[in-house]
Amino acid sequence: MKRNMTFTLVLLLYVLLMMFVTALLVLHSGQGLYTYNLCLATTWVCLVLYALTKSVIYIFLVERIHVVRAPYVTRRRDWVYIGSMLFMMTASSGIVINAWLHPYTAMDPTTGRCHTGIQRKVTVPFLIIDIVMDIVLTLVFFYLLQPVLKENGNWSFSIIFSSSKTRAGMVEIEGSRDTAVQRSIRALLQKSIIGALGITIVTLVLFIVQYFFVEGKGVALVCSSICLVDVFWGYVVIHWLTDGASTEAEKDISCSSRLTISGQRVDHIPA
Repeated sequence: MKRNMTFTLVLLLYVLLMMFVTALLVLHSGQGLYTYNLCLATTWVCLVLYALTKSVIYIFLVERIHVVRAPYVTRRRDWVYIGSMLFMMTASSGIVINAWLHPYTAMDPTTGRCHTGIQRKVTVPFLIIDIVMDIVLTLVFFYLLQPVLKENGNWSFSIIFSSSKTRAGMVEIEGSRDTAVQRSIRALLQKSIIGALGITIVTLVLFIVQYFFVEGKGVALVCSSICLVDVFWGYVVIHWLTDGASTEAEKDISCSSRLTISGQRVDHIPA
């Protein structure tokens, strides 16, 4: 089920991206944005498909949180999963509704060119919420994996970024049986950090362009390109996070979670 859900989200993200590209090609190249109605249609195509695509990316991040807890709790009873999903839905709904209430669509009376975008007062909260959700959901994922990567009861970020040679030496000394699993999970966490930073940095740069240079009222082609680059980059990162090695790491997470819970139960058995 976990694998099916992840596959479904990636497939849905791909379909939305193709719809986005096709719709923009038809509007910009096929129809030509020579009337206000076509200009308005372009604005709403960008707003709706951008919101849907970003929502799927957020759901993917929440689903990764459930992967850690899936071996011993269902989605209906996973309060971390439910809380993360409610947080994501509330925050994303707020910024999406705000953007939909303050779109910008106009035809330049001099050149006759279509100008679209969202007003500048919407850009800042949109950016803040987007970055906060990306960081918070990634941090929750890290927090839930602490028991798997603890060494001698201690936890630090150096555990994630330690070199494989150093880790191999520690394995030979300590004789840990879970070392291969830990290496796999550490690689997944490293990719998660890089992916989160990659999405955040690209989103920040694009919103700076939108806010300071385009000012929320740019030529339709520029605004459409900003939206498309943002969602395409998000798809690239998600695709990278779901490659074969990451899938194996998710399986290792499930196995390690079962072993951790079993060990905790054994420790609580009275002597």
